[in-house]
Amino acid sequence: MVSFLALHTAVYQRLVNDAAVKPLVYKDTKFKGVYDAVPNDAPFPYIVIGEPSETDFDVKLKETVETSLTIHTWSNKTGKMESYKLLQAVSDALAAFLIVTNYEVDYVKKVRTSVFDDIDGVLRHGVLTLEYTLTKI
Repeated sequence: MVSFLALHTAVYQRLVNDAAVKPLVYKDTKFKGVYDAVPNDAPFPYIVIGEPSETDFDVKLKETVETSLTIHTWSNKTGKMESYKLLQAVSDALAAFLIVTNYEVDYVKKVRTSVFDDIDGVLRHGVLTLEYTLTKI
């Protein structure tokens, strides 16, 4: 069972509409600041919904999966403060109850958070990995 599309859609909708995330990244209807594929002309800062992975397991005749999802933030501000703010807003938004089509969210756990200078020396890259336990409904 692959939950990628349903989880990706729910995460995207939450991030583009979240009251704390939106003012940090939203520019206009073309540049909403949350991407799967980043446009070449996208202004900083922005958020990328990244790599999912999934492990199936059945619990008493229920189809259940653990799905990890990595979220990336990108900033061109000097220092890491903007990245910290972005990651906190994203983490808070995705820790709240999430509606995932055809799934019940049983559990969400923050696995890892980090911020580092990109190899170019200009950009700051934030990484947040979350793990969702989802049961098919």
